[in-house]
Amino acid sequence: MKRPLRTILIATALSVYALLLAEVCVRVLDPQPLMPRYVTGTPWGVRGNIPGAHYRHKTREVNVAYRINSQGMRADREFPEHPVAGLCRVGLIGDSYFVGYEVELEDTVASQLEKALQARGIATEVLNFSVSGFGTAEMLRTYEGQIRKFSPDMVLMQWHASDLDDNVRSGLYVLDGAGLRRGAQRYLPSVTLQDRLMKWTLYRLVADNSQLYSFVREWSATLVKNMLVAGNAAADSAPQPAVESTEAGARELLSARLLQESMKTIAKDGAGFLVVDIPEPKDRLLLKSAWTVLPANEVRDVPVLHAADALKPFLSPDTQLFYERGHFHLTPFASKTLAASIAERIAPLLMQGRCSERR
Repeated sequence: MKRPLRTILIATALSVYALLLAEVCVRVLDPQPLMPRYVTGTPWGVRGNIPGAHYRHKTREVNVAYRINSQGMRADREFPEHPVAGLCRVGLIGDSYFVGYEVELEDTVASQLEKALQARGIATEVLNFSVSGFGTAEMLRTYEGQIRKFSPDMVLMQWHASDLDDNVRSGLYVLDGAGLRRGAQRYLPSVTLQDRLMKWTLYRLVADNSQLYSFVREWSATLVKNMLVAGNAAADSAPQPAVESTEAGARELLSARLLQESMKTIAKDGAGFLVVDIPEPKDRLLLKSAWTVLPANEVRDVPVLHAADALKPFLSPDTQLFYERGHFHLTPFASKTLAASIAERIAPLLMQGRCSERR
């Protein structure tokens, strides 16, 4: 065997051995949740779920399946663009909480909300357009590019503390004096690379099953996100048209105005609108909402349902509302409880809204 070839084979063998050893060490010393993200680009310039994708998430608490329909929704059926006679239609848009990470399809907020409304005698279908990692800016672009085509009677938009940085990071909208203007046309972080890698079966096997890869991916993603936030925040600090005096910081003001703009855009289309505020679990007895950091004068007219209010009666050392060994998403019990609270809030609106004409 020629020396260069022998050297290459030895180096390859040692590299494979080192990676396998590192994989074992991660699994033994610091087990990582396996939560691959099957996302791609969309014609409206932001990320979307890969149509037709089937995959699993595995943590020390769950092993759940994900089925994405051909329209990019987490669902096991397709939906016609025009609403069916006799059915109310609710559009759900959010990040991984509304996607239903760490729970089976039947335990997601979307599925439980559909059941809760039907139990109230309101025949309803809930379309879940949520995508992991979304901020308010991406939700609004997705509404404009996709959701409005399905003519929902009600749109539920999720709010979470992570949206504060996500909205800055995307650069899709920027503050402009006393208002808001469109910024970047596209926000597709790492999508080109992801699309290329997803063509390789070996990559999908690694992404779906390697805890070492999961650790490296999460670490690098966090690093890149922080860099993007810092870069866009610096750009926003450049001289701008005068913004009215406010105690809120730029990212809080940006998020508040995005919620305002979303409400106005959806109302113009004749649909109802409700923000669902998802809190952060500090422990089993404390839930913290980021809604209070938004400038009150900017969001006073934005209808909001605080999930913490629905979940508060069940706070107990013995009740698990969020998974604790994965990425802290809602448990099936919490999803069902929240869905019941949402159903109570929107049922009268659906009965009075335009879907009542199709009943």
